[in-house]
Parts: sequence; structure tokens; C-alpha cells
Amino acid sequence: MHQPRVLVIGGNPGRWNARERAQLAPYATGIEAWVHATQGVYIDHTSVSLRDVNQFDIVICNTNQISSSSAVEKYARLAENRRDSVLWVSLLEGDMRHYMRPSPFVRRALDASTLVNCINHNATESIQQTTSARVAYIGGYRIPCQALPHWPHRCQIENVVYSFAGFFPNAGTT
Repeated sequence: MHQPRVLVIGGNPGRWNARERAQLAPYATGIEAWVHATQGVYIDHTSVSLRDVNQFDIVICNTNQISSSSAVEKYARLAENRRDSVLWVSLLEGDMRHYMRPSPFVRRALDASTLVNCINHNATESIQQTTSARVAYIGGYRIPCQALPHWPHRCQIENVVYSFAGFFPNAGTT
């Protein structure tokens, strides 16, 4: 079994990988922390393509632009048309109000996910009512100690890849 290749999609502009910004890892927060945790690649919402998505084993898509119909349409299109072996994690953050409003676009985007990671653990049951995809809380922005030995909050850190392994037993075996 190899380390899964992980793509993280977020709202900040740019394309980069964890190795290129290793010196910033101890200070990374938010979606950037997921890139360092998984030793992955980051591509912004605007420029990510289906070709990009299909080069990875796991895609973690920060859905923080869910209130934009064009962004939701793109999330759904990418998730629905990805290779069958690509695992899609929709990352939900914040107060969840945008996700709980009845919307066929939001439902379509979440339904296309392999897993919906709701980082507001108090909202997981409510979000589960809005999608057929599995909804779970996988500890917010926690980073593996092995990946970031200089991380200042090591006591609060969990291994994200192993957390995902419980949901995706075949991750990284292709």
C-alpha cells in the first residue's frame, strides 16, 4: 500500500504542493493544513479541472463557496465525472447555514461525494438529512505528527490519512 495521492481544492488562488512550501507547514491553518497533513497538492477552485482531479486517489474539496451557484455546479460536475477510483471528500466548515438551506444544487454536489466531512460536529446529523452521501466528523484541521514534527500543537493532532482509511479502506491501493 502506498501513500494516497491527495488533491486539496480551496478558495485561495494558486497551485502548489506540500514539498514546495514545507517551510510554511508549522504555520498552516485552514485548508492549507490539509495539504501539509496529506503531503498533497493544492489547486484553487477556479483553475482546477477534471484532468487534475483524475490524477489523484483522494480529493478534499473545501466547499466554502457553496453559496455561489457556479461554484456548486463546478463541484458537482467534477465529483460526478471523476474516475470511479477517485474518492471525493466534500469538506464543510463554518456555521453550516448555507448547507442546510434546501437547494437542489447543494444536494447534488454533496450527493456526488464519497464522504462529506462536516467539521462542525454538532451539525453532522442535520447535514446527513440533506444528502445521500455519508456524513462524518473527521476532527477539523488536525495534522499528522509524522508529517509536521515542528507543529506547535502536537498534542491535538491526529493522522488525517489514517482517519480517512476508516472510511476508505482501499485508499492508496490503486
